[in-house]
Amino acid sequence: MSSTAQNLKKTAENLQALTQPAVAVNAAELISMELPERRLLLSPWLPAQGLAMVYAPRGVGKTYFALNVAYAVASGGSYLNWSASSAGRVLYLDGEMPANVMQERISEIVATAKNDAEDDALQIITPDLQGEQFMPDLSSIAGQASLEPHLEGVALVVVDNISTLCRGGIENESESWLPVQQ
Repeated sequence: MSSTAQNLKKTAENLQALTQPAVAVNAAELISMELPERRLLLSPWLPAQGLAMVYAPRGVGKTYFALNVAYAVASGGSYLNWSASSAGRVLYLDGEMPANVMQERISEIVATAKNDAEDDALQIITPDLQGEQFMPDLSSIAGQASLEPHLEGVALVVVDNISTLCRGGIENESESWLPVQQ
């Protein structure tokens, strides 16, 4: 089958999936379902399939905090009074930190951690290491697709920071965030 035919077939499948009715259950059915307990990546506050946002003034240490959280999840260790139940792969997307500063910070974290992470447990994408390419724009389908090869088996994605990695649209306009939300 030619690539054009494959693309047409895939497009038809995607359109068919879009036209399928949504699944609905009534309250009694939902209550009676045996659903898995929600797993915490870092107990008690960071759930799997959840969102968390760190906010503080510039220079307070948000990146250092996020790197420590990422390493605790990647190593199955702990940070502050929070513990990971098991190790999980982490993808850390940094939009502005120079690579040598990132290297220093991660070296400090690894040197003081009680648990070691597997070599590929914490993957970092940072601007200085992209060569001639730009950092992916997470507000575009192409930018999101560029991350796809790095997402297999990832339990946590850290986006540091959203304003540097989502460059399309108008920040306070809700429609500008639709590609990111999807």
